[in-house]
Formats: sequence, structure tokens, C-alpha cells
Amino acid sequence: MRLLILSDLESRNTRIGKMGNNSRLAGPLWICELSRKHGVIADTIDYFRSWDRLLLVESILKFFQDDDQIYLATSGSVDDSNTIYFKEICEEIRQTKPNLKVIL
Repeated sequence: MRLLILSDLESRNTRIGKMGNNSRLAGPLWICELSRKHGVIADTIDYFRSWDRLLLVESILKFFQDDDQIYLATSGSVDDSNTIYFKEICEEIRQTKPNLKVIL
């Protein structure tokens, strides 16, 4: 079983320049750590919306390899800003991996 969590926390403009919103990345990392304790191969991709789309899809497919139990999750802002893009990524992954399960 493999779990990959995509974090959508983008960098934000602040008074001191652009900064990554790193304080909220602890949630996906904690979920991965807990999943690993239960035998799941788990990882995160942070700032996934800033990745080149082709590189992102290739990286996801490489992570899943030939495993039959695969889960793709998103962790992000309450403003729902990544939902459409995440859905598009899931649809693209499902073309190759129809057994993909999605966690929002």
C-alpha cells in the first residue's frame, strides 16, 4: 500500500518578501509518519502547484510503481484553491492507474 500526499501550500508575499507557508506542512508529514508505522509506504510532495505538471505526474507514477493499493491525497487551504487542479491530476493518473483511490 502506498500513500502520497500533495500539499498545496503556496509561498505568500509578506513584508519581508516571499515566504513558504511552512508552518502548516506538519499535518501531512505527521500523517505520513503515522502511516509508515502501520506499514504503508508514504510520502509527501510539498508545494505541488509550483511543480511542472509533467514532472509532477511522472513523479507520482514513479512513486506508485506497480502497487495495487494506491492512495493520492491533498492537504491544503480551506479556501479550496487547489481542488480543480488536484482533480485534473487525479484524472490524469487514473488513465494509467485506474485503481487509484483519492483522499480529500
